[in-house]
Amino acid sequence: MSNKPSNNNPVLNAILGILALLGIVIFANMLVATTTLGSKTLDLTESKVHTLTEGTKAILEDLKDADAEVVINYYATRDSAFMPQELKLYLKKVDDFLKRYKALAGDNLRIVNLDPSPDTDAEDSANLDGIAGQQINGENLYLGLSVASLDQKVSIPFLSPQSETQLEYELSSAIARVARTDRPTLGIMSALNLAGSPAMMPGQAPQQSAIVYQQLQQLYELKDLGMTPTQEALEGLAAILLIHPAGISEETEFLLDQYLLSGGTIVAALDAFSIIAQQSSPQPNPMMMGQQPPGIPTTSTFSDKLLSSWGVTFESSQVLADGKYRTRMRQGESTSVLTLTPEALPQKDSIITTGISELFFVLSGGFKKEGKEGLKHTALIESSKDSSGLVSSMQASRLDPSLLTSMRPDTNTYDLAVHINGLFKTAFPDGKPTPPDNTDTQPDTVASEAEEAEQNAEPTKPTSLAVSTEPGNVFLIADSDFLADQFAYNTQLIRMGLVSPQGDNSALLFNILDQVTGSKYLIGSRSRGDSRRPFTVIQELDAEHEKQFGERLEKEQQELNEINARIGEIVQKQQENGRIALEGELATELAAAREKQVEARKRLRELEKDLRRKKDDLAIKYTLGNIFIIPLLFAILGIAVFIKRRIATSAR
Repeated sequence: MSNKPSNNNPVLNAILGILALLGIVIFANMLVATTTLGSKTLDLTESKVHTLTEGTKAILEDLKDADAEVVINYYATRDSAFMPQELKLYLKKVDDFLKRYKALAGDNLRIVNLDPSPDTDAEDSANLDGIAGQQINGENLYLGLSVASLDQKVSIPFLSPQSETQLEYELSSAIARVARTDRPTLGIMSALNLAGSPAMMPGQAPQQSAIVYQQLQQLYELKDLGMTPTQEALEGLAAILLIHPAGISEETEFLLDQYLLSGGTIVAALDAFSIIAQQSSPQPNPMMMGQQPPGIPTTSTFSDKLLSSWGVTFESSQVLADGKYRTRMRQGESTSVLTLTPEALPQKDSIITTGISELFFVLSGGFKKEGKEGLKHTALIESSKDSSGLVSSMQASRLDPSLLTSMRPDTNTYDLAVHINGLFKTAFPDGKPTPPDNTDTQPDTVASEAEEAEQNAEPTKPTSLAVSTEPGNVFLIADSDFLADQFAYNTQLIRMGLVSPQGDNSALLFNILDQVTGSKYLIGSRSRGDSRRPFTVIQELDAEHEKQFGERLEKEQQELNEINARIGEIVQKQQENGRIALEGELATELAAAREKQVEARKRLRELEKDLRRKKDDLAIKYTLGNIFIIPLLFAILGIAVFIKRRIATSAR
């Protein structure tokens, strides 16, 4: 038996093992990075915010069969000591994002990485592509891209970390736009100046167009129809979008009716009280006396005749208030400014509301379905059943806090957005409405010639349609302010020249338009905005408490008012009798009334304390639950694993 010394050195073996492990890790990372495995992810988030949507995957899949190549020029400053850490981290996320796009699109998508250092060809290329550097810490830093195919080009000048959740939509939208050879034509009508206007005089700043209008221009061939379009102007439109069509005429409604009966699509954002219209109207000028231009009406709706033919009514004389979806604001809470959560979206499988998590409606009206033969009505957004009701428009526009307790919810639900489709019947069975008679009359000779020509002419068939020649679509939305810059977009980023949605207001509109114009792929990626997660359970309980509180408060307040009125009567009698001090029964009654007054005020304070106490209890309950439930679950899991291992060990 050989007694050779052992070469088994534990320290050396440990070092070699560590080196081997490091080599395996490095090799595995290189292998993953150079293959499609590098784009594989495991997304455990609730809404799959880190997973590419099916629409994006479909767009990239279509590129494989496209005739032309799509080129992404990706401009990013790589070597800079002045780049903020937040931007460095975001740059890596964009890198990973583009790798995943490339892996799914194949050879027809080419990504060109460029570092636009000063005085380089890359910097010149960035300028030609409209990619402007951002002055950060005194240095010009780049993080943007342009997407081009043939003669089409779309640029994203700066990829901001604040707009991270819009990255997929912006990139997918740019690819879809350059790969598409034609764009649908969208007609637009509004009493508001959405398109902006040039400067009225030298030195004056032009009026900027609304952000939603700018985004529509990027996706569609826009056709501004005005409020009095001709029949020819409506031909060839993929859809007609009406945003606050205040003062619409009967003749224009007839044209919309005929357009719809020919299989058209109408998307209309009406309003019970438009804040934007109120702000856009000229302020009264006492110097102009009666020569002031008329303001824009704050209410916009269609005639009862047209709405009835669609099987709906619109409440435009009052605005909708909802305790469940109320909004917490700086000056308190408002039940007429609604923050709508997914619970307000009854169609859980609708591609229009896919990914919508928060909508912000301001002083909106409400639709009620009456039903119509041949038409299907689908509610896209609904108010709550037990916490909503109609309140005064003027009171709501002042954000009156008393609405919280004075509102009396009814048992009805109101539609804030509804889709109507099917075979429509005309709202104008007698044909085109006759315009108002002109005051000027024709000479007798002209009139006689016209009558003779009419008699000699061959009878013509009616030119107006009575029923749909093919199914049409109507989308009605009960608010127009939800598309305004200050309500649909982040105003702080707008001042910095960046566009970032605030909530999913714009996503709702574009999802509707994408569906009706055939661009369904972008639905979902657009509505992945950075939205707050309100505590809906607490809001429901708050609304229920305040409903009860409001009823008791009104009763107590009424009793207090009666007591105050009685005290006033007693004091008045005192003054009539010329007495300085009351005596006898009046003195006793006054003392009793004031005692009741003190007790009533005390009860009111107790009611307020009770409401606050219940709210605090709810907050504590859910806060403690969030803090302790997860650690408790992990503790239980750890104990279960420990017991299982002990049982397995003892069995051996």
